[in-house]
Amino acid sequence: MKRNDATPIFLGVTAAVIAFTINVAIVAVPVLVAHGFNTLTQASTLDAVIVALCLVVLGHGGAMSFTGVGIDGTAVLPPLGLTLVFALVCGTTMLRTGRSMTLTEPSGALKRGALTALGLILAGFGISYALMATVSSLLARTPGVQPVTVSAGVSALALAVIAGAAGLMASLVRRSSDSAPRVGLLALVSEQYAAALRSIGVLVLGLFGGTAVALTVWMVIRRDAMLSVHRGLEPDLFGTVALVLAALAFFPTMLVWAVAFVCAGTVTVGSNTHVSFEGSLTGVLPAFPILGALPEPGRFSPWVWAFIAIPALASIAASVFLAMRTRHFDARARVVAWLTYAVGSLLALTVIFTLGSGSIGTAQLSHVGPQFTSLMLPVALLVLVPAALIAGWSQTGLDSWVFGKARAGRAYVSERTASLRARVEEAEGKAAEAERGDDDSHASERVLEQTEAEHSDAVAAEEAEPDEPADATALEGGSEAPLSDDHEQENAPAPTRDSD
Repeated sequence: MKRNDATPIFLGVTAAVIAFTINVAIVAVPVLVAHGFNTLTQASTLDAVIVALCLVVLGHGGAMSFTGVGIDGTAVLPPLGLTLVFALVCGTTMLRTGRSMTLTEPSGALKRGALTALGLILAGFGISYALMATVSSLLARTPGVQPVTVSAGVSALALAVIAGAAGLMASLVRRSSDSAPRVGLLALVSEQYAAALRSIGVLVLGLFGGTAVALTVWMVIRRDAMLSVHRGLEPDLFGTVALVLAALAFFPTMLVWAVAFVCAGTVTVGSNTHVSFEGSLTGVLPAFPILGALPEPGRFSPWVWAFIAIPALASIAASVFLAMRTRHFDARARVVAWLTYAVGSLLALTVIFTLGSGSIGTAQLSHVGPQFTSLMLPVALLVLVPAALIAGWSQTGLDSWVFGKARAGRAYVSERTASLRARVEEAEGKAAEAERGDDDSHASERVLEQTEAEHSDAVAAEEAEPDEPADATALEGGSEAPLSDDHEQENAPAPTRDSD
């Protein structure tokens, strides 16, 4: 690959401009539309733009400082739904940028200088994106609301680098072909680290997927309470749309709270509100409809401990997946993979729980989200105990025996299923042939009956015709019939008289 340091940096800067513009538009367009259709507001269009920029700062995880607007202090609680949208835009932009460059050989290997180009693209993207976020935080300032500039820049830099790196790695993925092998998402990572990262992904997806299902069911059960809070606000059509969008942006944050809850942790929503397996204590909450999903105050049934099965099953599945991936590794590679999985899982969950917690001012909502003092021990036990047990079990050699038996059982089930399918198809074929035979016999009977009917009709027609004269029949037949005695006498010569 021809080395050109200016071109990768320029591509990164261009991608940053595109991604940041799209992210600002995602927030600004709904805000400006709602402002334009709201005839009761006294805010100007400039105020609406400032609100949109403040939401952009919050969406990137930045902090806001409030003074004299009902909230005093710093607010740091990102709506993770908006954060995920921003990350998706950044990742997609970098994916297109990476694919626009030819970084791999036809064989699937990276070209010379490809890693340097990727690093320069990512550096240009991250720095440019962070600078634009910092400028936006400087523009979105009012006497009562002021974004924290350093927090806005650092959080935007972290989001851009993480999402951009994921997009660039995804751009290297190639499907297998006749001339080149398949290049996976983790092509730049060694096998032991790749196996650990995949296992961490299985853990996170299983944990959050199962919790999302449980949270959705619970919100359906608590829909009357949420609708009651919504009706109390008396919003118009655009207010309802704004509340729905805000709820969608805040749902992933509540999902993080729910994950902390099912992991036997404690979630607080202010100084007088906390929820754990022991029970719920609910104080004064903001008039936000989605917060109506929080349970009523009181102690929970002991059956609530059944929710611990969600993280336990996810951890077991991730550990078994890692054991299957590393069963052919040597001892050193196995140790590296298991240690990477254990440390990486705890770090990933810690980062997620940190993103789902924060504060809104210094009064009632001084802490919102999971309490790390009550959460980290159960999370560590849920991750490390299954990993240690399955890792030790894999060292005994029983895993190969179990996996072999599992493969044999799967092959036996597949064979029996194929045999049963063949017998069913054979029986269906015989039934179809018998049905066709019955149809043929019925058709033959119908043809025979029709032939007999036609023959009967012909015989009846012959009987109904009049008889023809015998001599005519004899003439037509070409032979003479014998004459009777009367006719012989008539035809005999007359006798000769004496007189003659």
